Amino acid sequence: MPSIVIPAHNEAGAIERILEALAPLAGDTEVVVVCNGCTDDTAERARLAAPWAKVAELAEASKPQALNAGDITASSFPRAYLDADSDISADAIRALFSALDGDTLATAATLVHDLSESSPVVRWHYAIWSRMAANNDGLNGTSAMAVSAAGRARFSSWPLLIGDDYFLDGQFSAAEKRRVPTATVVHRAPRRLRDCVSRKARVHQGNVDVRVSGLRETHSGGGLGGALAVVRENPALAVYLPAHILVTVAARLLARWRRWRGTGQNWYRDDGRVAA
Repeated sequence: MPSIVIPAHNEAGAIERILEALAPLAGDTEVVVVCNGCTDDTAERARLAAPWAKVAELAEASKPQALNAGDITASSFPRAYLDADSDISADAIRALFSALDGDTLATAATLVHDLSESSPVVRWHYAIWSRMAANNDGLNGTSAMAVSAAGRARFSSWPLLIGDDYFLDGQFSAAEKRRVPTATVVHRAPRRLRDCVSRKARVHQGNVDVRVSGLRETHSGGGLGGALAVVRENPALAVYLPAHILVTVAARLLARWRRWRGTGQNWYRDDGRVAA
């Protein structure tokens, strides 16, 4: 029996949706929702929406601690880790599990970006970002990952850092992990520029913390080099490069400011929309 771990912090507005999407797996898949530091009724909503799921509660708001608690509670493999606000189907989860075999130890969903409500600058940024090599392979940034028992055995516990997906991605070689084309997850990009910058700052901070902790090295295909590679391949996209650079530089400056204030490990949220 496969298992699914879902960390949830104040996700009352989203938890029912993800559990309803997973309902076809009830009875065949162990689902563990770990409500951490919630000040709303996420746990109650989860229990009502999915009596077949296990719901645990932690006092502290901490995604990595929720992941560790979920691993302790779940008893079977293969295992998926989903963000509570993921827009994914039961069939996509099945595809993640099916793609795991002796050689592939970890899988991730394929991103579909919904920019329908995003501002022009956000859309222009994603025109470059979504095509960069570093954002189209591996596990990080997908909000839906799965590992086999052998894959999970690569590490003892989740580090107490916010870059959990970047950390997990670093546990496997390129040949041991892959994104699954038939397992899609919809990422609704932020509406406003400030929300986009805030989310990207959080991601950047998480990645930096993982590298500084010595838990992995930088993988190729990102940064300015990755953006320029996109433009070289498709010169028509050069018009969007300034917007991408603006978002990237602003996010890194914001991440540095948060570190200086001592709030770098805070889980800053945007206006409620899901984005990579």
